[in-house]
This record gives sequence, structure tokens and C-alpha cells, in this order.
Amino acid sequence: MPTLEDQIDQWRAFVVRGPALTDADVEELEGHLREQVADLGAAGLTDDEAFLIAVKRLGDLDALSQEFAREHSGRLWKQLVLADDEAAARTSDGLLAALGFAIAAAVAVLVVRVAAGFPEGQADWLWRNASLLVLPLLAGFFAHRRRLETRTWVLTAAVFAVVATVINLYPYADSSSTEVLVAAHLPALAWFVVAYPYMGGTLDDHAIRMDFVRFTGEWLIYFVLLGLGGGSCWG
Repeated sequence: MPTLEDQIDQWRAFVVRGPALTDADVEELEGHLREQVADLGAAGLTDDEAFLIAVKRLGDLDALSQEFAREHSGRLWKQLVLADDEAAARTSDGLLAALGFAIAAAVAVLVVRVAAGFPEGQADWLWRNASLLVLPLLAGFFAHRRRLETRTWVLTAAVFAVVATVINLYPYADSSSTEVLVAAHLPALAWFVVAYPYMGGTLDDHAIRMDFVRFTGEWLIYFVLLGLGGGSCWG
């Protein structure tokens, strides 16, 4: 379990990213936070409880605290910081966004399948590009969900565009297994690109990286279960 100092360090690391705050502002806010924690601790609360409530009481940091809670969704104090009405609004917005990106991915797959004449026609390039039909849209959903800056959107899209250009312009030999290897390994590479918007456009936060690892494991489990369910329906 993280200590109180660990939690305060994590809070400070997040707050200093706010463009409107100077070092002096952060020092003053941290002082207020520590005073609140000390007072609550003297009242009999544990360090964790005192920290959660102290963050909530920093009224001048409501917006930053709410964003901090969103990025650390596994923490208990998410319920203390996010208001019920805002959480409901975000849930509704997230559902509509997920539905929109899912429909876009389905349309992209169907259009490319028709263009390739699959399954009757030769669709080697379709298998090679299969992961690029869905994962960029998943990355777009996370970028939308995290409300990332335009720079992050452009950087993520540029990586996918470069990868798509390279794998489609590469001169594959008929007797080579390179195309098969590309089709097999490209999903893993594309998944690492998805990690960037999922983690909020940052790569140096250990907690967020571990959250993405957990998400990857859960995604694989659900994917296998859905695949088995679909296979049993067709069996």
C-alpha cells in the first residue's frame, strides 16, 4: 500500500502539470493539503482517509482533482471527488462515443471486405491490414474519452499512417514469409500505439502503465470469451 508521502507525491506530480500553476502555487496548495491531512489525522482518520477527504476539500483544485480521479480510476476516492451528476453525464457520453467508434470500425471492415472481394477474391493485403481497420479507431475512442489535446491525436494518427504506408509499400516476395509475419505481429505493435492515448498521452506514469497492462489482460479474456461464444453459435 502506498504511504501518505507516496500519495502526496503522486498528487503533486499531477498538479504541477497544470499550466496555470507556478511552483509557488503548488507549494502553497501542498501546504494546505498537509494541514488538512494533519487535522483529519488528529480527529482519528487513517492516512488514506485523511488524504482522500483533504483532496476533496481543496475547492480551488476541483477541476484538477476531478481529472486526477479520472486518471486513477482504481482509487477509492474517485467516488469522493466525482459528483454523481457528472459521473452520469460522463457515462452517457462515453457510451455514445463507444457506439460511434464501434460503428465506424464495423463500417470500415465491411467496406474493405467488399473492396477486396473477400472471401472469394485474393485478400492477402486485407489480412495484412486487418488490425489497422479497428485499432486506430480504438485509439481514437481513448483520445476522445481522455479529452486529449490535438497534438496527441495527430501524433497517434501519424504513427498509424507511417505503419500503414510501410507495410503496404514493402515489396513482398512470393516465396517469402514476411507478409505472414507482418500480419501476425502488427496487432501487437498497433496495441502499443493504442497505449499512448489510453494512458492520457504520457508514458512515464507507472500506475497508468500498470492500469493499461490490466486492461490488456481483461481485453484478451473478454475477446476469447466472445470468440468462443460466437464459435459455439456457428458450430
